[in-house]
Amino acid sequence: MNSIERRNEIMRMLKKWGTADVQTLAERTGVSKMTIRNDLVFLADQGMIVRTYGGAVLANQKDMVRLVSNVLNEYQAQKKGIASEAAKLVCGGMRVLIDTGSTTFQLVPFLKDIPITIVTNSLLVAGRISADSIPDLIVVGGDLSKYCMGFVGSMALSGLEKIYADVLFLGAAGYSIKDNVLTCENLQEAAVKKCMIEHARKVVLLADSSKHERRGFVAYAKMEDIDVLVTDRMDSKDIDETKGMDVDVIVAGTAAN
Repeated sequence: MNSIERRNEIMRMLKKWGTADVQTLAERTGVSKMTIRNDLVFLADQGMIVRTYGGAVLANQKDMVRLVSNVLNEYQAQKKGIASEAAKLVCGGMRVLIDTGSTTFQLVPFLKDIPITIVTNSLLVAGRISADSIPDLIVVGGDLSKYCMGFVGSMALSGLEKIYADVLFLGAAGYSIKDNVLTCENLQEAAVKKCMIEHARKVVLLADSSKHERRGFVAYAKMEDIDVLVTDRMDSKDIDETKGMDVDVIVAGTAAN
């Protein structure tokens, strides 16, 4: 693709994700990181993006707010039902690691009265835990990814490497039983998810049925790396295949509120 096509593709990805790093953009467009940096300088000069350390975000922050709001509101009843079932896996005294994601975000109200320690890299999850909630809260800092509204990068990884959790509630852009893979959209986000998996005794994937056989850009784990899948709908054949990977399946109902 020529420079105009490439820059249009960069804008398309930023509008979809909200933020992107140089390495991801280079791999997606098939050019060098230096070429991408030059493209980002051009787009920033046009007022279309804001350059960040290692990447870029959309210049219009209203677009970011709209993007996050849309994701949180999609399949909301299904996500609440999944969160309600997932919360039943938690008991007092546990150390609970919560990943970024719109379904993990819905988990917080179901945990607010349980005496646990919540560790998260999600700005949205942290912000939803009120001062009068019972759980203790530890927020893992780092570089804020405006796509997932969570902290990533070396500082986040360093913090997570010091923590061991009883259970991890994990998010994903998609998962595939056929390809035996869990995916997300960002390389830095993938690194954080991998680290979380390595530091949790039990790994629980929260994924509504729209994520089934859907593939994001970056693979970060295999299906057998998780212990439990909580979803809102799955046919019996896929349930059997998933259980054959030694993964328990919980099919939740929907929640109206």
